[in-house]
Amino acid sequence: MNAFELPAFLKLQHLRPWWLKIAVLMLIGYPLFSNRPAAFIGAAMGQHLPETLGPMLAWPLITFFVWACCLPSLGTAKLLDYLAAAYAMAITTVVSGAVLRLALPAIFPADTADNFRLLRVYFNILAVFPYSLTFLNSFSVSNLMNRLTRTRGRFREAGLHLALALRICQHVGEVIPKMLLVWREENPDLLLPRCRDDWYGISPLVKWPMWFVRSISQWIFACIILTFEPIPVMVNEIEQIDESRDSDAPDKV
Repeated sequence: MNAFELPAFLKLQHLRPWWLKIAVLMLIGYPLFSNRPAAFIGAAMGQHLPETLGPMLAWPLITFFVWACCLPSLGTAKLLDYLAAAYAMAITTVVSGAVLRLALPAIFPADTADNFRLLRVYFNILAVFPYSLTFLNSFSVSNLMNRLTRTRGRFREAGLHLALALRICQHVGEVIPKMLLVWREENPDLLLPRCRDDWYGISPLVKWPMWFVRSISQWIFACIILTFEPIPVMVNEIEQIDESRDSDAPDKV
């Protein structure tokens, strides 16, 4: 076992039965959907730290907790890939929000609570992105297909659609991080184009919005194409598996 390999029993995809796996995943993700854990941590730390510092440190601690829970299932390399994509998404979202608040103070008034909300959004994205992909990848489509194709129950067709939807979501989870990495390669400054040597004076006020809208639309279009491209193949594979095992499946209601 190398230095970065963790025991197999820590991997969520090996957890059985399925309902226990879901319960553990929901427990890990609970701080991302509720303010109570952050409020409790912030109050506990606020007794020993300045009043505003405790709540500010609560979200980084929760984020590190989620990362630690995802690490055994994802592995070091995949977790770092997901974090790179999450960082690009988080910094883009937060910086865009901050720019809008500076440019349109009448619509988006800036205050301490608003700045704290942006900080929370930043760490939420850093945690939710790897957590959601860990959740999806913790369930095996092949195992689900094996269970479904052994029966002819009334939930079999719905289960097959669920297996297809799960596989598509897993594929989307593979596509989005790669596309975010492509964005970072094309735009190292994230919110600024690589080639902007001819931007002088007030020209960025016109050229930047045009570049940003065009780049985002192209990126979204590429994500859609790469997401929907393999769906016919996935549907065909599931139909073939279903038909090949249909004759051997026992009758169940």
